[in-house]
Amino acid sequence: MTTRNHRIRFCDNNLAAATGAAVTVSSTLSGFPSSNLTDSYRFKTWKPGGNFTIGSTNNTLYINDGTNRTITLTSASYTYTTLASHVQTQLNASSSNWTCTYSTTTGKFTIGRSAGTKTLRLTQTTNAAWDTLGVSGASDVDAASATLVRRNHTSEYIDIDLGSAALSPTFAALIGPLGEVFSVSASATVTLKANTSASFTSAPYSVTLTPDTHGIYRFLDTEAGTSTTYRYWRLEFTDRENTVGPTGFKMGHLYLGDYTTIERRNVASGFVKTLVDTSEAAESEGGALYFQSRLKYTAYDSVELTYLDASDRRALEQAFYDLGTSTPFYVSFDPTLLVSDDASEFTRYVVFADSPRFTHIKSDIYSVSLSLREVM
Repeated sequence: MTTRNHRIRFCDNNLAAATGAAVTVSSTLSGFPSSNLTDSYRFKTWKPGGNFTIGSTNNTLYINDGTNRTITLTSASYTYTTLASHVQTQLNASSSNWTCTYSTTTGKFTIGRSAGTKTLRLTQTTNAAWDTLGVSGASDVDAASATLVRRNHTSEYIDIDLGSAALSPTFAALIGPLGEVFSVSASATVTLKANTSASFTSAPYSVTLTPDTHGIYRFLDTEAGTSTTYRYWRLEFTDRENTVGPTGFKMGHLYLGDYTTIERRNVASGFVKTLVDTSEAAESEGGALYFQSRLKYTAYDSVELTYLDASDRRALEQAFYDLGTSTPFYVSFDPTLLVSDDASEFTRYVVFADSPRFTHIKSDIYSVSLSLREVM
């Protein structure tokens, strides 16, 4: 098997889920733990809880309650609830009658004061927390008239410690539940970083990823000579104004690992892609139709790999022996965009729908026919 070419790729070695690896996250909504990220089935999701990181560059509020005052926030990680409470506490430590709340409906922080002058000095921007809190404007303003914008988080991230410095991932993926539009928006900033230590401020490896409605997929060996041999990885996204809200992001499966591919041949022309709708319909005696809607999934049939040499045939046989028809993996038919303009269109989280059928051609040359289907 080769390590890098344009042919079909089987991604079945998730280093993030291996023994010795560890996955931690920026925040977690109760009942949706980070362990769901490496569970084989994507219907178990990790949901972030709304991570707000306060540091030295966004820890200051400037107000006027009759006197100009500078309020310092404590550097730490907060949820939207705990950050609102901390802002209120810090305001009232230097002044009085201030409130800070967060609406899960609008996704906005509101700063107010029940009595007295309540000016937010937005002209003061040194290390200001205005943007973090979604308080917008270039002029000082009464708190009751401030322009507020949605803030879901400062960022959310998934940290992966592979447990070894000798591993070289070549494929990364993050997907949501089957049948749902991927919750990270196309306008989000998504970055994959890696380092020899668990520090990502100036990571030597950093690539920008592009989410779409299917998820996030990236082959990491697209640039020749770029090493991916790092122990510590971070997948980070910033999607602060997404209307799903701080806890509405659903992450069904994380993959950070390598892939195998075919040496001699690519998938032959003529494979069949089917969009399967498992919904059921019933008709009443009066002719009215009733429907039970169910999930839709993509299936691939007549996936032919012809004239395989011995090493490729044995590798496919071993893959099926290891995975069977019950262990999901990622397959990419078109990793370098030969038959489509979108790699994610032909990259799916699948199982073997049937046992591969090997046909002898001559000598030690075989062809194989595969059937695959998406899984929950």
